Amino acid sequence: MSGYGASNIVDRLHPESVRVYLITSELVRAVHRGLAIKSLKQGDDPEAARRHTAHLDGLDWDVILVRDKEFRARSTPSGKIILHTGCFDLLKTDEEIASIIAHEIGHIVARHSVERNLYRRSWFPSCLRHYLLQRS
Repeated sequence: MSGYGASNIVDRLHPESVRVYLITSELVRAVHRGLAIKSLKQGDDPEAARRHTAHLDGLDWDVILVRDKEFRARSTPSGKIILHTGCFDLLKTDEEIASIIAHEIGHIVARHSVERNLYRRSWFPSCLRHYLLQRS
């Protein structure tokens, strides 16, 4: 991960790494189930529902625990979630940790980084920026 030395990344077999991996795996499964159910309830034809979630296919979902005292979590469009160990100073239960990870998963599902990057490009027409950022 850019900006993080290998020595700062907590070993994947460390109990806290395993813990956040299991929490993340369950949340990702729930997202896929939930999106499928929502599509069926809304009466979307399967192809339309598929187009709305196609960006999730092939993501290499992963959570990386970084040794850092700062309370911080980030995500990348590729499905990577970076969680700092400083989060454990305030978050004690699996449910509390899940809330932070779920928030980051939400950014990935909603493609917030793509919207942010489009907005930042100076060549992108301002009338389209407004439209894209106001969509529901």
